[in-house]
Amino acid sequence: KIYVPTREEVSQWASEEQGNSTVNINTATLERLCELPGIGESKATDIIAYREKYGSFESTEDIKKVPGIKINLYEKITDRIRVK
Repeated sequence: KIYVPTREEVSQWASEEQGNSTVNINTATLERLCELPGIGESKATDIIAYREKYGSFESTEDIKKVPGIKINLYEKITDRIRVK
C-alpha cells in the first residue's frame, strides 16, 4: 500500500517543520510525535499504527483511543496537538 499525500498535507507538514508549536496528530511523523511530552518512540508508533488502521482522528480527544494514552498523558499534550 502506497500513500501519496495531498498538496494540503505536504503544506501542513512544511508549516509544522517551520516551528509550529502544535503537532497535527493526523499527519505528524514519528520524530514529530516524539517531541510531545510523554510520547516516546513506542507510543508514537502506536499513534501512527492507530491512524493507519482506523483513519484520521476526528478530534484531539480521539488520541485517548490509542492503547497506552490515558487521561493524564492526554492532559499533558492537549494544548500541543491538533487534528487540522
